[in-house]
Parts: sequence; C-alpha cells; structure tokens
Amino acid sequence: MLIGHQIWMAENLRTTVLADGSKIPMIQDQNAWAKIPDQQDKIFCCYVNNDSVSKTKVLYTYGGAMQGSQFDNNVHDICPDGWNLSSQEDWGELIEKLRSDGFNGKEGTVLKAKTGWQLAENNEDIYGFNGEADGIRNPTYGNFSDSSTHGIWWSTSLNIGKGTSTAFQLYYNYPSHTLDQWPLSSGLSVRCIKN
Repeated sequence: MLIGHQIWMAENLRTTVLADGSKIPMIQDQNAWAKIPDQQDKIFCCYVNNDSVSKTKVLYTYGGAMQGSQFDNNVHDICPDGWNLSSQEDWGELIEKLRSDGFNGKEGTVLKAKTGWQLAENNEDIYGFNGEADGIRNPTYGNFSDSSTHGIWWSTSLNIGKGTSTAFQLYYNYPSHTLDQWPLSSGLSVRCIKN
C-alpha cells in the first residue's frame, strides 16, 4: 500500500523460507529459544508454536530477518525480491508523512489494524497499513508475550556494540509510536517495504 512515496506490504511477513528456497529453522521449545546467542542466524517461530503460518503470527530473530547476515550489509534480507526489510530511516519517513497529514501524536492510532488489539475500537488504520499486534518472543526466557498489546517490527539498523537493533513499536494503549533497541535474539515481526 502506498503511503507518501513509500510502498509497504499490507501485512506482516509470514515466510518460512529464504530467498534461495532454503528453510529457516523454527524453534518451538521455550528453553531452546532462550539459549539462542545474539549472533545466531536464521531463526523463526510461530506464535504460539502453531505449525501453520498462513494466518499465524510469525516472529523472527534479527538474524532470521536479515537472512543470517546481520553483520554484512551487502546481503539480501528475508523479504521477497523487490522488497527490503524496513530501515530506521524508512520508519522515520513514514512517521514524517503521517505528521504532515495532521496525525502528529496519533501515528500509532492511524497505523494499527482495527482488529486483534486490546482497545481496538480506538484504531483507525486510515492508510491500510494493518499494523498487527503480534507480540514478542522474549530473548532471555523464550516465552511469548504481548500478543494483542504490542506490534514490534525489526529495522535493519544495527547497534553492534550493544548487540541490539532498532525496532518500530506500537502499543495498544498509546496513540503514537516508539523506536527502541531490542536484543538480536528477540522474536519480532517483519514488515517489508518496496525497493
């Protein structure tokens, strides 16, 4: 869907294969997920360990989102050909467009899907972004949490010194958005943007 000069996918990515056709390893076990080092590549999970990904919430480690290449900027990410994992700059441009349209402080409200969130009656989804509350998979304990209250998407923006990446976040009870650092072994959503 077109927002300003950007074309975004209208839903979160739900693939289990890389661009070369190889399968991404899926970790279901909570204890196994908690043992993933931040440098681990190509891991995904389905919320809550559902093997079907057609309409399930699919979360990826940073390495999974970046095709296991978090330290190599020349490697394609997990998005289909013609699309890229959104960068911090992409998210910033999106927010600036929403603000220029008069939604300063309401960016989250106009991006969140009308269903699947607590307090969904406040969501407007004006642009068809369909921001879903897919929650997270905790990097320390391996548990799932915050489904229906948090939508959190990886960006390509890596902080190597801290072992984190910037993620774009929407919350059920907050009308705006945040950009925060998340450990690379967190399970977060992926939203692709057209090249």
